[in-house]
Amino acid sequence: MNTPASSQIFDGKRFLAVMRRDWRLERNSWAIRILAMFGVLLMVELFAAWLFVAANGFYEDSYPVIKYTCWFMLSLFACLGASQFHSGYATAGGRLNELMNPASTLEKFCSRLIFCVVAVPLVYAACWEIADWVRVFVLDSYFNVSTTKHVSILDAGNMIFERHNIILSWFSLASSQAAYVLGSTIWPKNSFIKTLGAMAVVQFIYGFAAEYVSSTLFHGRTVDVLVVDFQAIADIFINTVTIASIVSALFCYIVAYFRMREDEIIQRM
Repeated sequence: MNTPASSQIFDGKRFLAVMRRDWRLERNSWAIRILAMFGVLLMVELFAAWLFVAANGFYEDSYPVIKYTCWFMLSLFACLGASQFHSGYATAGGRLNELMNPASTLEKFCSRLIFCVVAVPLVYAACWEIADWVRVFVLDSYFNVSTTKHVSILDAGNMIFERHNIILSWFSLASSQAAYVLGSTIWPKNSFIKTLGAMAVVQFIYGFAAEYVSSTLFHGRTVDVLVVDFQAIADIFINTVTIASIVSALFCYIVAYFRMREDEIIQRM
């Protein structure tokens, strides 16, 4: 009996087996990463609490710092997790182990996507909640600051960004994760640093080109603007960046999939 072509590309039972295999092989390393993430968050929060209380004698002014720290650390750890997407091919033993896996490329891709892209922000949210409640407890018990309040990750996002910008911020984060996934398929070793450098170069080239084009087009010219609807311009900008983030994320994931597939074919030759 011939196997349907769809089951050769993706099979539910085989996909679950791939996820169990990935969890069994990497649970120790992921446990260390989660403990390191929690430790960093806890140290940052307690240091910020001690710094503001020691310097000012009160803590209310530190809430903006806590909010921005929450979002910055989320972006950092989410991109770090995404950069581990193709880390199995960083060593000869890892490549051999991946090639011996009979699952399809799509099943491996989806499994890595869940562990490295989807799960990391969720684990970060749990670590942040615990670390922030520890901060509240320490301030209340040892610094006698009973007015402090807990700041959840959703509160931090809503406080930093306006209501219509919160969707843009999440899509921008997803686009950044997709870029690091693509970078991991290109550079399995030291993927985070290399992808960060490549993105910095691209941003520099883009900024230089945009400045050159604008200066060339509008050099020596005056533009009369009678009425400017800044809210309409802001809405257009937000919608444009949101759509661009979605398109960029899809593009990076599609290219990363074919790059992963190509890498497997090359390694098997």
